[in-house]
Amino acid sequence: MERREILAGSGTLLFATVSGCHGRLPTGGDSRLKWRVETGDIVTSIPAVEDEIVYCGSRDGNMYALEADTGEERWRFSADDSIAGSATLGPRLLFFGSWDGHVYAVEKESGEEAWRFDTQGYVGGTPTLEDETLYIGGGGSRDVYALDAQTGEPRWTFDGAADSVLSTAVVVDTTVYIGSNDGRLYALHAERGEELWNHPTGGYINAEVAISNGTVYVGSYDSHLYALDRQDGAERWTFETDDRVQSSPTVVDGTVYVGSADGNVYAIDPETGTEEWAFDTGGSIFNSSPVTDSSRLYIGAGGRGFAGLYALDSDTGEEEWWFDTGGTVHDSATLVDETLYFGSNDSRIYSIAA
Repeated sequence: MERREILAGSGTLLFATVSGCHGRLPTGGDSRLKWRVETGDIVTSIPAVEDEIVYCGSRDGNMYALEADTGEERWRFSADDSIAGSATLGPRLLFFGSWDGHVYAVEKESGEEAWRFDTQGYVGGTPTLEDETLYIGGGGSRDVYALDAQTGEPRWTFDGAADSVLSTAVVVDTTVYIGSNDGRLYALHAERGEELWNHPTGGYINAEVAISNGTVYVGSYDSHLYALDRQDGAERWTFETDDRVQSSPTVVDGTVYVGSADGNVYAIDPETGTEEWAFDTGGSIFNSSPVTDSSRLYIGAGGRGFAGLYALDSDTGEEEWWFDTGGTVHDSATLVDETLYFGSNDSRIYSIAA
């Protein structure tokens, strides 16, 4: 299997710098590509980056640990089925789920398994680590689990959802917020797993919530973004798009940013739900969520002829550049030290200059 793309020149192996950028790039087509690593299947994991190592899963069933500067493989851990979600990093362990039904804890240094927990069904989501407790939903079991992060032993199980739980939990104070394919957003007590409230929508909730100033923002397959009161789930406003919202919203500097499968990135006033601007990617936006720095917004798209990662002016929505991967960028990028790491449906993990 090809691990890195390289060129031979003057007897020396060099990283390929062939541009992965589309001709629409206003900088004149300068290459942003640092490296790309081939896996055996599509990559829908969000890379986790720490101490110059990139941890990223693939639907080939492997969790990869790669050198952040070069893409060189440190180790790989093989699950018994696809890894569709992302890794969460603890002090010593990394945690992730697999379609084989297990939640895994693996040593970050060596890739050796520390423990596994069997959910009795596939796991498509990403674990959340908070105060030595790991929160994760079950796709097949329809349950939400709170696990001891050191041992994998369950602390509690919530079985009140009526369909798969693929959303990533968000924990604030003593409340866990997590969505389900039954169309409801659940607020659970973090220590006991008791339901505090739920809010119904008209479609699946795969998105992770964003919370700001006492408001919970969450997207639904019913094509809406919801703004809810954090304490009781009361609806404050809804914003309608033209297709499902499985992208998780981001709230930065008084603006809510979110993508929709209608292909648009939206900037929305967080108090009123009024649109500030919209940018049409020409494709569809799936689970990719807006990632921002001081002036730009980055988001992945694909599915209708335009497949890659966009950089937009976060104030105006104007396109600054577009990096073409040749396959849908299904999930979000990770931005570290002016470098973007992300996966693509072309089965590669990418590192490009922001």
